[in-house]
Amino acid sequence: MKFITQVIDYLALRYLAYRGLQHLRSGFPPIASFAFDHIGHEINLKGRYEAADLDATVQFLRESGLLNGIAVDVGANIGNHSVFFARHFKRVLALEPNPRVFDLLSFNTEPHDNIQLLNIGASDMEGEQALSFDPENWGGAHLLAAGAAEQVSATSVTVQLRTLDDLEELSSSRVGLLKVDVEGHELRVLKGAAKLLTRSHPVILFEQHADEIAQGSSAVVDWLRDNGYRQFLEVRSFPGVPRSWKMPGRKILNGLLRIVAGERKKVVLVERFEKVFYPMIIALPSR
Repeated sequence: MKFITQVIDYLALRYLAYRGLQHLRSGFPPIASFAFDHIGHEINLKGRYEAADLDATVQFLRESGLLNGIAVDVGANIGNHSVFFARHFKRVLALEPNPRVFDLLSFNTEPHDNIQLLNIGASDMEGEQALSFDPENWGGAHLLAAGAAEQVSATSVTVQLRTLDDLEELSSSRVGLLKVDVEGHELRVLKGAAKLLTRSHPVILFEQHADEIAQGSSAVVDWLRDNGYRQFLEVRSFPGVPRSWKMPGRKILNGLLRIVAGERKKVVLVERFEKVFYPMIIALPSR
C-alpha cells in the first residue's frame, strides 16, 4: 500500500508541475493559498478558482455593456476574484475580515496597484462579531450569531463590521459590480448597501445555498426584487443531466458527459430557483 501511495504521489506531483507550467504560459497570475484548502487545489489544477465561471460572466457583462464603474469584492478571501476583476475594472475595493486570510490577500494583490484592501467585513450594522473558520475551507468562514461569545474558539476570531453605505472609500464612486460571498450573510450585506444600490445600480454577483431557497426563491432574491432587481441569471455548465433528475449519480453522469463532449459555460436566465447550490447568481438592475 505504501508503494502504491508513493507512485500516486509521484504522478500527482509531475502532473501538477505540468499544469503549473501550462497556467503560467497561459498568463494566469500566481496566487498564494492555504495548504490543504479546496480553493488552492482548484487554483493548482485550473489556474484560477471558478475560472470558467468568471470568464463567462465578464464576457456576458461586456457584451451587455455592463462592464463599467468600480468593482467591490465583499468576502475577498485570498484575492482570487479581486485579481481577476482588476483586469477588467479601473479600481477594485476588496473586503476581507479575517486577519490571517487578509495577510494572504495583501500578498496576492500587492502587484496590482488598482486594488484597495480593507480588513473588515460588511453587514447592515457597525460593530464587532465572531467569525468562525475551517482550516480545510477558509472560504467557508461565517459569522457566529450575535452574543455567541461562548462559541469563540481556536477556529474563530473577532472581526470588525461596517456597512458599505458608510464607507468613505465608496462615497464618491460609481460601483459597477458588487460581488458578495459571505456564507449566508448576503442579505445583511445588501441591506447595509441600500443607498449604494439606489445610487449606482451595480450588477450583483452572489451565491445561494440550497437550504436558503424555498418555493422558487430566497430571502436575498426577494429583497433584491423589492429593490429594483428583476432579472437573475446563472453560469451553467453544459452538457448536463437535468436538475429534476431524481436518480442517484447525477454528478458522476455530468462529469462523464463533459469529459466526452467537452464542458461549455453559458449565462442563462433563472425564472425559478431550484433547491440546489448556486455558486454565482448574476442580479441585473432594472433601469
